[in-house]
Amino acid sequence: MPTSNWITVDFQFNPKMNRKLVFDLAAAGWVGRREDALFLGPPGSGKSHCAQAIATLLSSKATACCIAKLTRCWRNWPMPTLDGSANST
Repeated sequence: MPTSNWITVDFQFNPKMNRKLVFDLAAAGWVGRREDALFLGPPGSGKSHCAQAIATLLSSKATACCIAKLTRCWRNWPMPTLDGSANST
């Protein structure tokens, strides 16, 4: 998995990306508040790239971080049904 840093983040790649939000996440105030960051969007929109860049930045400040792709986590996740029960897929 390639690593990213702020030098390689190309904000022109996806003009819809909220640049202020990305920099707010990089400031890491959410870490001190014990919150999580969840990147959602269509494939190819820069989610993994930004998450890796932020993780690299946090790691350089001795902050433990983890990146997990939810598509892998959800493969065996029970899917809810209309009656409120859950089916395993």
